[in-house]
Amino acid sequence: MPSLFSTTLTENNYQDMCHELIQAESEKDIIHILQEYQVWDDDTCWTNYGGKENNVATIGNQADNAEAAFVEKLTNSIDAVLMKEAQLRGLDPKSKEAPQSIDEAMQKFYGVSDQNIKTADKETIVKLKNEVCVVATGSKHKPNLSIIDKGEGQTPNNMPTTILSLTESNKIDIRFVQGQFNQGGTAVLPYCGDNHFQLIVSKRHPQIASKDDDSYDKWGFTIVRRNARDKHSRRTRYEYLTINGKIPSFQKNSLPLLPGNYPNPREHELSSGTYIKLYEYNLKVSGYIHTKLNFYLSILLPGAKLPIAFNERRTWDKNASTGNPNMRNYLYGHFYRFKNPIKDNIEKGFPFTFTITVSEQRMEVLVACIKPAKNQTYKKHEGVLFTLNGQTQGIIPDSIFDRKDVGLGYLKNTLMVFVDATYLDTDFREDLFMSDRQRLRDNKFSNDIKQLIREELSANATLHNLQAKRRKEAMKEQIEKSPALENTMMKLLRHSPSLNILFNTGKDINTSTAKDLKGEVDLLNYMGSEIPSFFILEKEFSSSNPKNCPANKSFRITFKTDVEDIYFTRDKDQGIYEFSLNGERLEKYSFKLRQGKATFTNFLPEDTKVGDLLQYSYKIYNSNPDIEQFQGSFYVHATEAYEADKVDKKNNDNKPKKQALNLPQIRDVYKQDWNQYEFDEHSAVEVVSNNGSYDFIINMDNKYIVLERKNMPNDQIRLNELFKNALFLHAFSMLENETYANNLSQISEAAKSFARVVIPMINLGDVIKP
Repeated sequence: MPSLFSTTLTENNYQDMCHELIQAESEKDIIHILQEYQVWDDDTCWTNYGGKENNVATIGNQADNAEAAFVEKLTNSIDAVLMKEAQLRGLDPKSKEAPQSIDEAMQKFYGVSDQNIKTADKETIVKLKNEVCVVATGSKHKPNLSIIDKGEGQTPNNMPTTILSLTESNKIDIRFVQGQFNQGGTAVLPYCGDNHFQLIVSKRHPQIASKDDDSYDKWGFTIVRRNARDKHSRRTRYEYLTINGKIPSFQKNSLPLLPGNYPNPREHELSSGTYIKLYEYNLKVSGYIHTKLNFYLSILLPGAKLPIAFNERRTWDKNASTGNPNMRNYLYGHFYRFKNPIKDNIEKGFPFTFTITVSEQRMEVLVACIKPAKNQTYKKHEGVLFTLNGQTQGIIPDSIFDRKDVGLGYLKNTLMVFVDATYLDTDFREDLFMSDRQRLRDNKFSNDIKQLIREELSANATLHNLQAKRRKEAMKEQIEKSPALENTMMKLLRHSPSLNILFNTGKDINTSTAKDLKGEVDLLNYMGSEIPSFFILEKEFSSSNPKNCPANKSFRITFKTDVEDIYFTRDKDQGIYEFSLNGERLEKYSFKLRQGKATFTNFLPEDTKVGDLLQYSYKIYNSNPDIEQFQGSFYVHATEAYEADKVDKKNNDNKPKKQALNLPQIRDVYKQDWNQYEFDEHSAVEVVSNNGSYDFIINMDNKYIVLERKNMPNDQIRLNELFKNALFLHAFSMLENETYANNLSQISEAAKSFARVVIPMINLGDVIKP
């Protein structure tokens, strides 16, 4: 039954209620306010979110962490600002006259080119920095986060079908906004405290508000909650506050919602736009939001189209504002940092780009490598990130760089690869991404993309030059290939048939260095021409002298040119390339241009037979018809399919059955160097991939070997050797399993447990002697 009090509330009451909810800093405060206005227990004052009673399944099946969910709010705010700008210019956002991409909108509305905000004039940049902001209030560990934008805003009457909608098609025909799944930014709700409270306050921009809407000049507000009080229901449900069936509203020119200087969270007036407050938000990224959260979200929103001001306004640290009196920083996204590097944080020669094409869908790939001292600022364990309009949609962990077929283990902690999927056709985009913007679908299209990326990374000279440099730096203090290790291994091999099988070797030790460390190779400072004067094959492959390629493998063709590296990705006079096979346009290949060389990589078609002669044609031209085009062809001959077992058998027939053991590189690491490998007292081994081989990093200050040394202080040299050799053998043996070889972190995790018992296991032999 409706509360008599709730049905008699006036606009003044609504304004007071809204003000109190904005001021509230805990869930307890929220419940108290709603109880005072007698709406908390009044079921007639609550409407199912999205008009759907069974809305928990949709709302709960989105982002799998609080930070990724929070990004949804930021992109919605950016969308609202761009929608406002379009309508202020008299453009119907769904029309063909409206921008057809976010980048086109940024160019048309603000003069931003090359996806770089810094290209706008200073006055515009100042304006952009004031369009969207985030404010943190409340407690240290469960902050209240407010997202405020000066976007289009919504009238109270329209809020149920816009901000509070679920699975509606509000933005699906608007090409210049990020939102496409139309879930109302609800991904944050499961991370909002116990009751999942979210306050929404909005007012339509006066210049675009329709006078046909009788709430066009009013502020509307509501609060979302999860209702779990119905004990007879098998599900909870999300609902929002309505009174007399409407969103509560009131008239007021502006509200003090924008932050002032630290520690004032609300000082300046907001005349229109949207204010959203998430109560007791369960962030995993701790610390100040203008530093820690800002930088982490730069991974999830690397191509942020607008700068977002992060304002820390919590007061739990009395010395918080010592270094930054305003406690404010701007989120620009990683792409901005890569284009405008600060303090030389990026390695020389980076970032660079190449393109891959699968099923005629072209994607640009950007490769960035951060200097080791800055890696924790830029990334955690992300490896390959797939982006759409600058927002991360799917992530492959950086364990991909550990794979033997990639071999970039020394770059793992600092390497980031971004695949731009913005221009994929809709059906291919749906085939690639899950709606949670975290996972990729497991299908042929996705797997072909991953395969091409691994191919390009494994063959990239710039990456492998840097890999060699990093390895040299890591090993320069101590390369562990001592006579003690060699003697120990020789004795073990003489008495252990199982080790001979493991190493596939005889009982001799090759005492030469396993692999000489390559010296540092300078990255080239290539400066190409704006317009190519030539684009030719490095080597001709005619029908009588074709390129040979196993029928089930890929091949590479290299071109020489004098054009600049960004020729195929720049905005003005952009280069275009086309490749075809026997007259049919290719569906799957990669093509990269780097320092005067362009490399084409392609897998032979699945139905290729041994002996087939394939004719490939290429055409290099330009969007500007006045620029010279280049075209030609080459031939590929399909040879016998590659089979690893046959190759191994052939090699075994041609070589002695037993080989001398070539020991891998092993390095001791002590506590003072833990930060290089993200070690702690429980870490035992890190296996680092290196161009098809492996290096083994042993933590000699592991908690358990330290305890053993304290227990037997007169036997430390022997204990160290036992610990080191046993961990090496343990890790080396696990590499035989392909699952572990392609995910080296699993070996590291297993070694943590093994390190606890390795010395007791060795000593067990003395205990149980007959």
